[in-house]
Amino acid sequence: RDVRANPEALERILEADMIVMGPGSLFSSVLPNLLISDIRDAVTAAAGMKVYVCNVATQPGETDAFSASEHLEVLFEHVGAEIADYVLINRNLRARAPQDWQAHLVEVDDDLVRRQAARATSRAALAASSLVRALARMRLRSRPRPNCCAYSTAASRCCSA
Repeated sequence: RDVRANPEALERILEADMIVMGPGSLFSSVLPNLLISDIRDAVTAAAGMKVYVCNVATQPGETDAFSASEHLEVLFEHVGAEIADYVLINRNLRARAPQDWQAHLVEVDDDLVRRQAARATSRAALAASSLVRALARMRLRSRPRPNCCAYSTAASRCCSA
């Protein structure tokens, strides 16, 4: 039986200027919401910018050893490549993890990410650099500049912040 979405939620998705999916548990948080056909269809149809934020770290027992492109592959395989106009990926791999931490930082495999992003179709008029500038304006002035990369699924290119 197909699960139906709340009509007000669908309305808000369709009205949004930007839809941000993630970060979060890929299989138990991000995908379950997008597998609801009403939600997936609304996100796909929405005129606003659609951004998938890839997880910074793997999740033990769920995304062990997943690279950034593998996160995208699973997302696109289950809900279609048109779900995102942009993919935001962390590039700061210098972070220290706690000694007993079982997760690993998500590796950024640029060539494969570009190929995955190239599968997507985009109606967004903004370039990847515009997304990075928009995100930079949103951050608090007291915080350091983010170390991330925004991939435009239309241009299949990276624009670092």
